[in-house]
Parts: sequence; structure tokens; C-alpha cells
Amino acid sequence: KDMLNVGLAIDQTTIDITPITIATPIQYIQFQREHGDSNITLPATVSWTRDTRNSAIYTTSGGVQKAGVEVAIPGVDLSFYRLTYSNQQYFSLTKDLILMLYGELGYADGLEGQTLPFYKNFYAGGVGSVRGFETASLGPVDPLYPDTRLGGTRKVVLNAELLMPFPGFDKALRLGPFVDAGNVFNETGYTISEGGLRWSVGLTAAWISPLGPLKFSYGQPIGIEKNDKIQKFQFQMGTTF
Repeated sequence: KDMLNVGLAIDQTTIDITPITIATPIQYIQFQREHGDSNITLPATVSWTRDTRNSAIYTTSGGVQKAGVEVAIPGVDLSFYRLTYSNQQYFSLTKDLILMLYGELGYADGLEGQTLPFYKNFYAGGVGSVRGFETASLGPVDPLYPDTRLGGTRKVVLNAELLMPFPGFDKALRLGPFVDAGNVFNETGYTISEGGLRWSVGLTAAWISPLGPLKFSYGQPIGIEKNDKIQKFQFQMGTTF
């Protein structure tokens, strides 16, 4: 089935930076200096979803595609756009062996000569992204405070899982190996050649428990770089992917 959603909103964002700016990323301070403490945007959104899965809980074929556009209409304080696309597909290799492939892309920028507001950046890392790395820990970092993740205006995430039922649990528990890749980037200052994609391999388990869907993973990053934040065991509730 296909679904189309259209929306228009009014958004007022207020930024409060502590007077002690020594621990505040310079990008945040520069944004406040250029645009002030409070800004209004008029975000218009259009999203499309196509769901062809044979089952939303125990999927063995089909998939879900999503595409979205968000545009902050020019003429008010801030103007920008964000484009997103994701595609998740399942393939039955045998009766019990399922291959899942997932890809996600994001692209965003300012309009009318503006830069993208820092709070509209993309983030990557963690369950549902690149496992084995801490949630939202990938991509550009503040040069003065490497522990501060800034996000990026471009996003790439790729996942592959080989799923099979666990003996004795029928369809309630599936597990198997996975390979993840991804990162977020900026147009300048952090390119693919400099930062590169982050990779990880590991094992994942999806359990339809009495409490709801649970997802566990143990990921081993490949080629760890300086400032990477590692989190090998990860857990998520409410989804099987």
C-alpha cells in the first residue's frame, strides 16, 4: 500500500547558550550571533511510504520504501531543506533463511544563502544505523572538543542481515550475522575521503517478546578511527529492525 502525508507548521526555536562558552561548540555560538536567540520557521513537509511486506512482524518478503521532503519556506527567519530516502527489502533465500537489505540517504542545506541550522543536522551510529558505535556518535566533531558530535548535512547508512529462526522459539526469535556501513558528512571540512564510511560486523537477534518487539546486537567496528565512540552491545525496544 502507498501513503502520502502533507503538512505545514509554524516552528519557533529559542537557543540559550550558557555564558560560560568554553564548552560550547563554536558552530553553535556563530549561529546564535548570525540569527539571534529566537527564530521562526514555516516547515512544509511531504512524505511518501510504500509498504509491500507480507507481514509487519515476521517479514519474509517485500519491503518498505520512504521518501521525505522538508522545506522551511523562504521569507521568514530561517530557510532550508532536507531530503530523505530509505529502502528496506526482505528476500527469502530458503524456507527459513531471510536476507534483509537496508539503505538510507539524507541531504540537507540552507536556502537564500543561509547555512543549515545545526539542530537540523543528520546523525548516525547505533541500533538502526551503524551498530557497534554509540548512538549519534559518527561524523564531524568539534575541533576543540572532540567528544562533541556535530552531525552532518549528508547521511549514508547501509545494512545487511541474514536472519534465521532460533531452534525452539518458532517465529518469535530470529538471529543472524550483519554488516553495517555509514557516516554523516559536511560539504566542507569533513569529506568522504577524509572521514570515510564506518563499518561494523556482528550478530543480531530480533525477539517478539510478551513485552513487545526487542532488538539486540553485538557489533565489532572495523578500522576504528581517532575519536570513534565504541559500544559493542546494544539494545532497542519497540521494533524488530
